[in-house]
Amino acid sequence: MEAPEISSLPQDDTKRPLWSVMVPTYNPRPEHLEQALQSVLMQDPGPERMQIEIVDDCSPDVDVAALVKTIAGDRVKCSRNAKKLGLARG
Repeated sequence: MEAPEISSLPQDDTKRPLWSVMVPTYNPRPEHLEQALQSVLMQDPGPERMQIEIVDDCSPDVDVAALVKTIAGDRVKCSRNAKKLGLARG
């Protein structure tokens, strides 16, 4: 499988975070996801410096976006794969 093309960054003055924390998950136990997010949020210097995002691999049994919103409000973004990709994107 060929790697997707990554576009160049825009040549404007758009401010972006210095780094990102991406947390992949699949059918997480709520207490484990909460513990992981709380650990990240305790180190949060703010959205202008750090992006925090949960990447849900199409969990069938857990509404990950709702869970993340309950734990972290709007501070943590949640994206969901349209289908389960697994570790090998298979």
